[in-house]
Amino acid sequence: CVELIIDPLLIFSTYSGSTADNWGSTATPGEHGTLYSAGVTQQTLGGFFPATVGAFQTANRGSFDIGIIKYDSAGTKFLYATYLGGINNDSPESLVVDKTSGDLIVLGISSSPDFPTSANAFDKTFNLGTTIFNRVLNTDDEWDIVITRLSQNGGQLVGSTFLGGSGNEGLNHPKQSGGPLVVNYGDEMRGDVITDETGHVYISSVTSSDNFPIVDGFDDTFNGATDGLVAKLAPDLSSIVWSSYLGGSGFDAAYSIKFDKDKNIVLAGGTTSVDFPATAGSYQSVFNGIVDGWIARVASDGSAIMNATFTGTISFDQVYFIDLNANGNVFCYGQT
Repeated sequence: CVELIIDPLLIFSTYSGSTADNWGSTATPGEHGTLYSAGVTQQTLGGFFPATVGAFQTANRGSFDIGIIKYDSAGTKFLYATYLGGINNDSPESLVVDKTSGDLIVLGISSSPDFPTSANAFDKTFNLGTTIFNRVLNTDDEWDIVITRLSQNGGQLVGSTFLGGSGNEGLNHPKQSGGPLVVNYGDEMRGDVITDETGHVYISSVTSSDNFPIVDGFDDTFNGATDGLVAKLAPDLSSIVWSSYLGGSGFDAAYSIKFDKDKNIVLAGGTTSVDFPATAGSYQSVFNGIVDGWIARVASDGSAIMNATFTGTISFDQVYFIDLNANGNVFCYGQT
């Protein structure tokens, strides 16, 4: 036999080049080996985020803004760098490049009533919420989900919308507010976004709103302190195709989202709900204790939960990321 040696090659590694307070939250590959990163930046004490000429937003508008950078394939230059935000605090949670258009889709949360939205946005109005402490940003704010589509060159806002109800969206309750799902730095802000071959946008997240805009989903009833959330939106973010709560009577959140080969939606997250809708015959149909991870498969039209299982022990467990291989097997990554 021949010994196989896997020697990973580092293509590039670089600082962002910002002298402002600046840290990363998410990244995604782009076309032809390019790379996108997103985080938050705060222009304090003369700090400078290197926004590029022609970018959609070249100046900081509030306290923390989202900072997005697109690198060339060698990591030697910025193809663009832009702020994205309003007068208060804004933070990204996930990025994906839409393969149909080459646009960058940004999933984040915002406390800014003037967060930039598009003319035909599903919701151009910030929906307020309940003031809550965000341990990551060290701020007290009310939060909405925001979803933005930026052109490939970073110069145009193709679509952008608020998404929320009268509670907070996109933010897990922190420890200081009794949130049992948060144990690590950054756990407050977990969510995911993907697109399909027609450019439709799908998100997984969390909500505290009993009046979140639910459209043709399998569950239109808010069930606990927080519920997981899954939604499909039009490519230009002008409408919700379908959306649904996902959870039980405790704390629930959805962190990761993928497609299976039949374009059904596979989701994963964490729960304290003994009545989370696990299905009969699943790997683990009974809640085991404290916090359990969960995995669920939802029909492509959002009409039903096809399969759902807990995965956990008598201690603390959550699933943060999932993926599927060519055979359709589901792989999960988390914490126990």
